[in-house]
Amino acid sequence: MSNQPPIPLSSLQKWMQQAIIGPSNVEQRSPQVFLPEDWQDRSLDSIIKPSSKLSSRQRLNIYQQSYILRLRACMANQFKALEYALGEMLFEGFVDEYLKSFPSKSYTLTDLGAHFAAFLEATRPDKEQAEKEDWPDFMIELARFEYQINFLFDVPEEPFTPADFSTPDEALRLIPVFEIFAHQFPIKWYYSEFSKGNSPELPLPEPTFCLLLRKNLRLAFYDLTQEQYQFLRSFQQTGSVETAKLEISDTDNRDDIWQDWKRHWTGLGFFQLFSQRI
Repeated sequence: MSNQPPIPLSSLQKWMQQAIIGPSNVEQRSPQVFLPEDWQDRSLDSIIKPSSKLSSRQRLNIYQQSYILRLRACMANQFKALEYALGEMLFEGFVDEYLKSFPSKSYTLTDLGAHFAAFLEATRPDKEQAEKEDWPDFMIELARFEYQINFLFDVPEEPFTPADFSTPDEALRLIPVFEIFAHQFPIKWYYSEFSKGNSPELPLPEPTFCLLLRKNLRLAFYDLTQEQYQFLRSFQQTGSVETAKLEISDTDNRDDIWQDWKRHWTGLGFFQLFSQRI
């Protein structure tokens, strides 16, 4: 029986973690560095005992493959429409490369796909070409849109008082969970069609604008015109209706147009009542 001291539990846990995530870890650090010095040259068999049917390497591979499959499943759940658009095999290839550059570093997988759109943009196949193809732009926009949907769904909901049409303009603010989007493609349409169980084809480029809000733990999407998008973007940035109204191109009817929008948007619950805190 060996008199060699056992591996401390904390060291063994770090070794096991690195041994599992190593295949998808961009740092490629050897698990052995986490072991006491007198264990670093020992074989895998001395740390993980083989069974009657599996070698030490095969037993470790079960955990490695389960970990990778779990991350793939999480990414597929966060980007369901994108997986459909790319196809399962191509999507899986992008995910595996992404996880090498952005391995999970959190106890929760909620934010696993936070950098996926940026990764797709940085690694697009036509990155070095003078003339770019359309489809990577579509995939990048769809990835960014899907992640934002998941993100906004999980944002803690702050209590607020809904505004109505009688609320003075200066007391209006957008509700807490509210985001507007400008896309080069009909992203909302594609996502909605896929969510309904349809099989949408990849669309042609077409500038589109929409918003996403959440009330009472439910998400809602609305289409916008470009002018409405510009109005809401200005209002979101400044909190001033008068400043936002400058985005309305019909200068003779700005007030009337705003009143129509206000009536419609307060009915849909876009605004909350703003009260100045001292």
